[in-house]
Amino acid sequence: MLEQEGIDMKVSNGGNWGDTTDQIRRRLPSLMQSVMSQGGRLAFVLVLAGTNDLLQLPPLEATVSLSIPRIAGKINEILDIASQAAFHPHVGILSLPPLLSRDVGRLKLNQSLRQLFGAPGMPHRSQVPGAGARFLVDLDTVDAALSTDGVHYGQEGYNQFAKRVMQVILPMLRADAAAHGRLAAMQELCLHLASAARALVTNALASAPSLQDAAAKLGIGDFSQWASAKAFDLHSQAREQAKELVKARMKHEFGPEILDMLNALSDCTRKISEELKLQNAKFGITLALPLVAVQHNVLDPPTCEGLLLDATVVAEANHWVDFAQGAYGTSDIKGYDKASVINAIEQSGGDKRGIEVRVANLPAQGVQMPGHYVALDRTKRAVVLGIRGTTTLCDALTDAVGDAAKVPECPGLLAHKAMLASARAVLERTRSALNEALRENSGYSLVITGHSLGAGTAILCTILLSVNPLDSRPAMKCWAFAPPPVVGPLNSPSLRALEIHSFINRADIVPRASLANVFHLGQECMAVDGLEMDFLHRFILMRRDPNPENEAEKQALQKVMGSVHDCRQQRKQKDHESFPPLFVPGQVYWIEWLGNSGSVQDTPEATAERTPRIHMASATEFQSLLLRGGTNALKDHLCGNYKEALDKYKVHLQVNNGCFCVVS
Repeated sequence: MLEQEGIDMKVSNGGNWGDTTDQIRRRLPSLMQSVMSQGGRLAFVLVLAGTNDLLQLPPLEATVSLSIPRIAGKINEILDIASQAAFHPHVGILSLPPLLSRDVGRLKLNQSLRQLFGAPGMPHRSQVPGAGARFLVDLDTVDAALSTDGVHYGQEGYNQFAKRVMQVILPMLRADAAAHGRLAAMQELCLHLASAARALVTNALASAPSLQDAAAKLGIGDFSQWASAKAFDLHSQAREQAKELVKARMKHEFGPEILDMLNALSDCTRKISEELKLQNAKFGITLALPLVAVQHNVLDPPTCEGLLLDATVVAEANHWVDFAQGAYGTSDIKGYDKASVINAIEQSGGDKRGIEVRVANLPAQGVQMPGHYVALDRTKRAVVLGIRGTTTLCDALTDAVGDAAKVPECPGLLAHKAMLASARAVLERTRSALNEALRENSGYSLVITGHSLGAGTAILCTILLSVNPLDSRPAMKCWAFAPPPVVGPLNSPSLRALEIHSFINRADIVPRASLANVFHLGQECMAVDGLEMDFLHRFILMRRDPNPENEAEKQALQKVMGSVHDCRQQRKQKDHESFPPLFVPGQVYWIEWLGNSGSVQDTPEATAERTPRIHMASATEFQSLLLRGGTNALKDHLCGNYKEALDKYKVHLQVNNGCFCVVS
């Protein structure tokens, strides 16, 4: 049906017969991660839930009536989870189609859904901040005779479902397409107005050469271009429209979360505003960012030290990434929930046999006391401390960008202040459980793992335990996936004897996010903002990069490239005393995805399967907050994408006897 309407959109069916609302809530986060890891944006999430909850109820009408609000509430929670996915998809709930039994309960539940979500086919905004629209698809009138067993429907029944869905989403798809069309039309209109203004001035000059002479005496070489630029600058409405176009372009390239993230970063980095003199910016940081990205997009990939060919390290990383995912639990967490950790490990692909969760403290979120658990992995003879990251990338970025503080136990070592406090809090809560587990299981090692902010906290827990060890002084390893920069300097004696494995996936923005790196990105933006270049040239360059159409645009591009390059070179010579650099410690591994060497873009689906290769690298290669990779800078942070890379790389090494092979 989508193809018939000329809409290029892939449909992924994640439904399981027999699932209750509780089971759907548990599966949905990992299911959405799996879909997004295949590339592209998640545009719609459609949910049909509640039938199996009704079928499990006793047949008493009073019991059914009392259960309807509970079932509707769980459906609403499912929609909230879907609304919080990356790229903020539109979310639709399908009312329940006719049942041969329990139809009274179905009708009551459908009525409850209409009260929650409005009339069928009428999209409205979600209460989740920044989320897409919500809508109801009415299946009440589907012919019950199309059901094969009184509950499930055959092919013709599902065709009826699809037609009703299309009736609702097609206008939304067309509206989105129209919005993109208006954006392109506004871009063309702005450029057309600028071109027309220049043509008018040029024609006027032909009949008034003395005006050109007068302009030359004032130092204006190209009067027509000068006048066009001034016209653009002076007409504030056109200029503001152009600014909105720049914002729209950034949202289109990096995803709708990017402006919220930039605003959040601005709020949490006010201390650098005076140093950068942001109040003196001529055009503003927002207009400088796309120009800085022009230079970032031509930078070489990280300099690496060779491929990771140690099959044991790859297998261990592949095993422990499941435990990092386990710290997030499943979506129905309410306080302490040991089973939730095991379910999350299993959903990530891990084997839950031999796993015993001793402590599970998984609050909703928070950097000062992140969720965490203590478990035994008898297959690996290890006690595991798993630490949870923040639940949204926006939170991860704002939490990653923080002050550095001294670590009193480790002379000369600086650490991320907030995450150091988190590590101390986690160890205070878990030290007795760790000691007890190690005492009862002699010879077990200690593994500390986490993803995102949980990875940063895991690294700092490892450092603190190295100077204030547990009773049995176990062998320790830390497996950190997508950690932010948390310690410095790298040559600190406190880091030398530790076994820390840190993984960074392609363009993932979080391992590059620190207060120092944000400050230096601000320096690059201010350097570009201060260039002798009018607004019109900036706007045209944003639209046409990296292919200037004339000599003036070529010179403007060279100015931008040169100013950003100079900033980066100056930084290498000296750190800023107010913003000391922090690093990702230990052995760092960079995950690259083939096609092209060093690419931060997805391989086109039509040409090849996504194939990862993993390099050993230095932490110094990730000391820049790069504006490259488009939406991959956000998607690459997902724990599921780290898992996919390790899964595929492990299989590749096994098939090729420990070698990495590329077939061209």
